[in-house]
Amino acid sequence: MEIRHLVYFLEIAKHASFTKASENLHVSQPNLSKAVKSLEQELGASLIVRTTRKAQLTEAGELLRTHAQIVTASLANLHSAFADLNEMRSGSIKLGIPPLIGARLFPDLIAKFQERFPLITVSFVEHGSKVLEQSILEGNLELAVVMLPVDENEFNVEPIVNGKITLGLHPNHPLAHRSVISLRDLREEKFILFGSTFKVNSSVREVCIREGFEPNIIYESSHWDFIFEMVAANLGITLLPEIIFDRIEPERITVKRELLPAIPWNIAIIWRKDGYLSHASRGFIEFAKRSFTEA
Repeated sequence: MEIRHLVYFLEIAKHASFTKASENLHVSQPNLSKAVKSLEQELGASLIVRTTRKAQLTEAGELLRTHAQIVTASLANLHSAFADLNEMRSGSIKLGIPPLIGARLFPDLIAKFQERFPLITVSFVEHGSKVLEQSILEGNLELAVVMLPVDENEFNVEPIVNGKITLGLHPNHPLAHRSVISLRDLREEKFILFGSTFKVNSSVREVCIREGFEPNIIYESSHWDFIFEMVAANLGITLLPEIIFDRIEPERITVKRELLPAIPWNIAIIWRKDGYLSHASRGFIEFAKRSFTEA
């Protein structure tokens, strides 16, 4: 059964006239007759009785009109729903974000995105970058914001923020007066870092090892504010993205932004290389890219 045959039939039923239906649809009367004949053969019942004055529906024709209206209305709703998706009038996004990134970078972005696309639902999953990467590979997440690098054979990558890792220490620390600090000067220090599921942890460890020492990590946490309190209590030093240090009180923690060698902290939105990406997610990526470029 062809949808267009149902459309033709409904137009004939609406006007009780093949002539009027032909004019409105711009379809010849013989083609309308063929469509009705095809429906009658398929359904095994007479649908329309043609008289000199009008086209009158049979009992079977009335039954078909009821169901045809449901079918065509559902089809119209389907097209409307897809138009909403394509034009981002509806949809949902499930976004993975590491805690230190989400709190600092995304509240303003999400507020602007929701203002622009109020009917798009955005939900969040908070984990370290390593866990989020695995969630995408397993199909549990469509998008995630993570620290680079990632395996570009596995993921599509859209960079959004370029930064670096910065040293935080107690104001009374012996190195607090130096303007530039070498990582090798930290070989005897006690490190307080994000946990091993966070890529910041592995990046710091890898650079320290290249500089000739394994960092002595005495505490790990998933909360930057707790790490800051530990450093402010003079229990150790920390290495975190410089953007996070904008929130601290300088009299409690001294920030050293010049490290040798520098440790990059570059952030990107990623999604699986062979994965489906919804219209809402594609729109979010473009919106985020423009927002961070303009910032």
